[in-house]
Amino acid sequence: MSECEEATDRELAIDRRRHQRWVLITMIGLRFVTVLPIAVISSFFPQEVERWRPVSEASLYMDIITGVFGSTAILGSIASSQWVINDIGTRHLLCLTVFLLGMSTILFGCLDYTNSWPGFISLSVIIRLVQGFAYGLTDVIVYGLGTAASSEQMGLASGLLELSFAIGGASGPAIGGILHKVGGFGLPLFCDWWSDVGLYDGSGQSLVFVR
Repeated sequence: MSECEEATDRELAIDRRRHQRWVLITMIGLRFVTVLPIAVISSFFPQEVERWRPVSEASLYMDIITGVFGSTAILGSIASSQWVINDIGTRHLLCLTVFLLGMSTILFGCLDYTNSWPGFISLSVIIRLVQGFAYGLTDVIVYGLGTAASSEQMGLASGLLELSFAIGGASGPAIGGILHKVGGFGLPLFCDWWSDVGLYDGSGQSLVFVR
């Protein structure tokens, strides 16, 4: 093998490692922000429920909303099985799921404008159904892409992805509480949507060659 070919191979290897690192970093960021919709509302959603119902019932409705989200997230994870990814394509499916997650997050942030309790709780459940399903799809794809991008250090990649999930879940209530005090009900959710879009836009450059 000539020196020119060896230099080309080294450059390709460097580019490949850089590409893998960028995919892993963006997937870590996406996993962090996609868990925020679960966590950010826990600090202020019960207060919104208290506008309509007694204080003693606020935690019950919070549990219902959380349960709806978790149940449909499981269904979303099942739906993102290998045949779905093969039929639609990983990049296209990630685009679709981030779009659904973002739009449902925006709609949930607009619930503050409802003027009746039946409308508020009904829309909350419906939106969380869509949001949970989109989250289940997104989480499986993000985790798969993140670990596949670092196949030589899959244990480290898996640990970093789980760490970002844990940090997002732990910091979500604090972030939601601060943003709620600053801008009201919708601001925490609108900020989460912007972070979703920004990170997906960054990851899109690294997923150009991913089907």
